Amino acid sequence: MDDMIRQAFGSRKEKEKTQRNGPYQFRGLHPSRSIGSQVGAEYEPLVDVFTGDSEVVVVAELLGVGKDYIEVNATNEKLRLWVNSPKSRYYKELTLPARVDPKTLATFYRNGVLEVRLRKQIGERLSTQ
Repeated sequence: MDDMIRQAFGSRKEKEKTQRNGPYQFRGLHPSRSIGSQVGAEYEPLVDVFTGDSEVVVVAELLGVGKDYIEVNATNEKLRLWVNSPKSRYYKELTLPARVDPKTLATFYRNGVLEVRLRKQIGERLSTQ
């Protein structure tokens, strides 16, 4: 309660202190949205995107999740990851740095790390916003 009061009414230095010690900083997770009190919070996983000459690789950290609970969906321009397990809920939607062929989607999961590989469509690039 004291932290909430300091964050709302305290000095700038006190506000920064309470923000650094927030509940999600330790695990590196950020709440993306609540999906109901009976289910709990949904988190956005840490994700890295790599672009090679012929493919796009997305690596996501999905701690404490069995691979049966992971769902991945791709379009030419976007990738969606979601997990709905009894212990953890994650969701992430990304715009890919290049157009890809969603039929080439390949996933690998080991030790809490998901790797998604998609082949680029030849000769096409997405415009940056």
